[in-house]
Amino acid sequence: ELLGQGRNPLILRMKDVHHVDSSGLITLEGIIEHRQHSGGRIILTAIQPEVYPVLERYGIIALLGPENVFEHTRDAIRSIDAPHGHEAHPVQPPPMLDYSAAAGGG
Repeated sequence: ELLGQGRNPLILRMKDVHHVDSSGLITLEGIIEHRQHSGGRIILTAIQPEVYPVLERYGIIALLGPENVFEHTRDAIRSIDAPHGHEAHPVQPPPMLDYSAAAGGG
C-alpha cells in the first residue's frame, strides 16, 4: 500500500546503504517492477560506490533505466519537474574503489 498506484515518482535515497544482499536486490526489483507496471516511476539517488556495481550486475540499473539514477536528490527532483527532453543529467557509474593501497597497510 505504501507504494500505491499513483503516478507520482518515488525517490529512493540510497546514501546510507553501504551493502545490499540478495534479499534486498529481490525486494528492490519487485518494488521497481510493481511501480512500473502501475505506471509509476522510481528514481534512485546517492548510490554508494560500493553498491552501484552490485545493482548494475543484478540488472537493477538497466531495469530502472539510467535516466532514473542520480548522484544528487536535487537533480532527481529537477528531472521530475523538467519538461520532457530537458531532464537533469543522470549519474555516471562511480569509479570502482581501489582497496589495494589500503591492503598494503603501513
